[in-house]
Order: sequence, then structure tokens, then C-alpha cells
Amino acid sequence: MKSLTRLSLLLLLAAVLVQGMPTSSRGRCLCVAAGAPAIHPKRIAKVEIYGQSGSCQQIEVIVTLKGSGQRKCLNSTSKQASHLIQKLLKRNK
Repeated sequence: MKSLTRLSLLLLLAAVLVQGMPTSSRGRCLCVAAGAPAIHPKRIAKVEIYGQSGSCQQIEVIVTLKGSGQRKCLNSTSKQASHLIQKLLKRNK
């Protein structure tokens, strides 16, 4: 009976922990630091913009560079990032 009580307590604890987990598929913020203020437009192959979510309270602008395929974060408050956000918003309208 003692093992049944322990098993029940363990299952109850597991259920509580699972309910408290975030549901966002993205997880935490992708950009750890503020990011680069600007990147030369000719080097940019792709732009990704992620809005605020339950797990990340900031807007993130991530660019993929031509050639290397390296992904870099842009400072979302920079002039270049603001311009890219506005450009993508106009394109999606």
C-alpha cells in the first residue's frame, strides 16, 4: 500500500508540473543580446520577425546572411529593423 501511495503522489506531482509548462512552441527568446544595430542589405538573404509571446516579451528581428547562412539578431529598436518591420507589414496588407 505504501508504494501505491507513493506512485499516486508522483503522478499527481507530474500532472501539476505539466500543467505549469509554457505552451509556446518557440520557447524563450531567440535573441540573447540586443543584436546588431545594422547589417548591409546586400548581405541579407532572409528576414524573420517574431512578435511578443508569453515566453518572450520583445519583438525579435532575425536575418539570415547570404553565403554563410548565418542567422543574426538585429536590434529591434534600430532604424533598419523598424524599416524592415514596416516593409513586411506593407507587403502583408
